Amino acid sequence: MKGKLVDAKTGQPIGGKIIYERLSDGKEMGIAQSNPETGEFEIRLPGGEIYGVHADVQGHISEGQNLDLRKFKTDGTVTHETISIEQIEVARIEPNATIRLNNIFFDIDKSVLRPESFPELNRAAEFLEENPSIKVEISGHCDNTGYRRT
Repeated sequence: MKGKLVDAKTGQPIGGKIIYERLSDGKEMGIAQSNPETGEFEIRLPGGEIYGVHADVQGHISEGQNLDLRKFKTDGTVTHETISIEQIEVARIEPNATIRLNNIFFDIDKSVLRPESFPELNRAAEFLEENPSIKVEISGHCDNTGYRRT
């Protein structure tokens, strides 16, 4: 998978670590580095799982993205159009910064979090524990098809 790491406010490319994990158990599967001039990165993942991808950039907080590769069981190249990740945004930690938590999952017509949600929620909890002066507002929306927006 190829992607680009950008600053959420300016849209400019940024260098940083790209961390990818298996969402079923939260196990970190590897780390890549984005090019500081272009923001571009590339990672390789085995099929058959759902993965979370986020960045680690000093002074920033990263949105998380997910890759659902459960239907890909054999080796091969998957285009970004198929897996729908073109970029990851990082927001500078400052007042009124906005970041999306994209890896929060529910079953249709249920309010119970799916286990794949906990790596993202645990990371958010760690961030808040490390930054006790930060206040957050959490909002979300689900429609009747199970598509979640936060």
